[in-house]
Amino acid sequence: MDFMHDALRDGRTFRTFNILDDYNREGLGIAVDLSLPALRVIRTLDRIIAWRGKPEAIRCDNGPEYLSGQLVEWAAKTVPVALRSTWKASAECLCRTV
Repeated sequence: MDFMHDALRDGRTFRTFNILDDYNREGLGIAVDLSLPALRVIRTLDRIIAWRGKPEAIRCDNGPEYLSGQLVEWAAKTVPVALRSTWKASAECLCRTV
């Protein structure tokens, strides 16, 4: 899972929360909004788990988006979250596409 951001023509920024299955690179979900608070992220993850089942682990980069107390608490109760460095994530994506 990862966050991305961009800006609209009028200058307002928006964020996307993307969830991919690492095994088959299937896009499981995307949430798009001007703001994506922790409760919205948790709700999105809960919906995907209800639909596809609970994963063994969730892998994400170690960005500040994942340091929310609510998200850390949810992960401790639900599924382990494996953090990885942003550089390693970029290298893995590059290797898969080459």
